[in-house]
Amino acid sequence: MLTLREATWQPGGTAPERMARHVRFMRQRLDCMDAAAQALKALYSMLTPEQRAALDESSRESPGMPLGPFAG
Repeated sequence: MLTLREATWQPGGTAPERMARHVRFMRQRLDCMDAAAQALKALYSMLTPEQRAALDESSRESPGMPLGPFAG
Protein backbone atom coordinates (compact mmCIF):
# COMPACT_ATOMS: atom_id res chain seq x y z
CA MET A 1 0.00 0.00 0.00
CA LEU A 2 1.30 3.43 -0.93
CA THR A 3 1.69 6.06 1.73
CA LEU A 4 0.57 9.62 1.06
CA ARG A 5 4.21 10.67 0.95
CA GLU A 6 5.05 8.01 -1.64
CA ALA A 7 2.07 8.98 -3.74
CA THR A 8 2.51 12.74 -3.74
CA TRP A 9 6.01 13.74 -2.61
CA GLN A 10 8.24 11.10 -4.13
CA PRO A 11 10.83 12.86 -6.27
CA GLY A 12 11.41 11.89 -9.84
CA GLY A 13 9.18 10.56 -12.50
CA THR A 14 7.17 12.37 -15.08
CA ALA A 15 4.00 14.30 -14.33
CA PRO A 16 1.86 11.40 -15.64
CA GLU A 17 3.78 8.90 -13.47
CA ARG A 18 3.30 11.06 -10.38
CA MET A 19 -0.41 11.40 -11.17
CA ALA A 20 -0.68 7.62 -11.61
CA ARG A 21 0.90 7.12 -8.16
CA HIS A 22 -1.59 9.53 -6.65
CA VAL A 23 -4.52 7.78 -8.35
CA ARG A 24 -3.27 4.42 -6.98
CA PHE A 25 -3.10 5.92 -3.50
CA MET A 26 -6.63 7.32 -3.75
CA ARG A 27 -8.00 3.98 -5.00
CA GLN A 28 -6.36 2.21 -2.04
CA ARG A 29 -7.86 4.77 0.30
CA LEU A 30 -11.30 4.28 -1.26
CA ASP A 31 -10.97 0.50 -0.83
CA CYS A 32 -10.25 1.05 2.88
CA MET A 33 -13.25 3.36 3.21
CA ASP A 34 -15.47 0.78 1.47
CA ALA A 35 -14.32 -1.88 3.94
CA ALA A 36 -15.02 0.45 6.87
CA ALA A 37 -18.49 1.24 5.48
CA GLN A 38 -19.31 -2.47 5.23
CA ALA A 39 -18.13 -3.05 8.81
CA LEU A 40 -20.24 -0.11 10.00
CA LYS A 41 -23.31 -1.51 8.21
CA ALA A 42 -22.80 -4.87 9.91
CA LEU A 43 -22.40 -3.25 13.32
CA TYR A 44 -25.36 -0.90 12.78
CA SER A 45 -27.64 -3.83 11.94
CA MET A 46 -26.97 -5.31 15.40
CA LEU A 47 -27.62 -2.15 17.41
CA THR A 48 -30.78 -1.39 19.35
CA PRO A 49 -32.85 1.60 18.18
CA GLU A 50 -31.44 3.66 21.05
CA GLN A 51 -27.87 2.75 20.13
CA ARG A 52 -28.54 3.57 16.47
CA ALA A 53 -29.92 6.98 17.48
CA ALA A 54 -26.82 7.67 19.58
CA LEU A 55 -24.49 6.66 16.75
CA ASP A 56 -26.46 8.68 14.22
CA GLU A 57 -26.26 11.75 16.43
CA SER A 58 -22.55 11.37 17.19
CA SER A 59 -21.63 10.97 13.52
CA ARG A 60 -23.44 14.09 12.25
CA GLU A 61 -20.34 16.27 12.64
CA SER A 62 -18.37 14.25 10.09
CA PRO A 63 -20.50 12.42 7.49
CA GLY A 64 -19.44 8.83 7.07
CA MET A 65 -17.18 8.88 10.10
CA PRO A 66 -18.63 8.12 13.50
CA LEU A 67 -16.59 10.01 16.06
CA GLY A 68 -18.40 9.13 19.25
CA PRO A 69 -17.47 11.25 22.27
CA PHE A 70 -14.83 13.10 20.23
CA ALA A 71 -17.38 14.76 17.95
CA GLY A 72 -17.65 18.52 18.20
